[in-house]
Amino acid sequence: MEKAFLKELKKLLPSGYKYIIVADRGFGNARFINNCLNLGFDYIIRTQANQGIEIEGDLHCKMSELKRKNFNYWQTRNR
Repeated sequence: MEKAFLKELKKLLPSGYKYIIVADRGFGNARFINNCLNLGFDYIIRTQANQGIEIEGDLHCKMSELKRKNFNYWQTRNR
């Protein structure tokens, strides 16, 4: 259902713009994130503090460990 929604949304939105999907915890899973990426959407998702993350295969931690830290994902991603 999530994938179908995102695909239809992509069809409805004008091309030539960059869109960011903003979602709550219920959508904080790898399947939803992969659907966003495959359709060309950036995303911001509120997650649980105990959820683990991996960035480009070289950072593994819990969301709670990033609390009050200034971490620039885009800088890491574009090395």
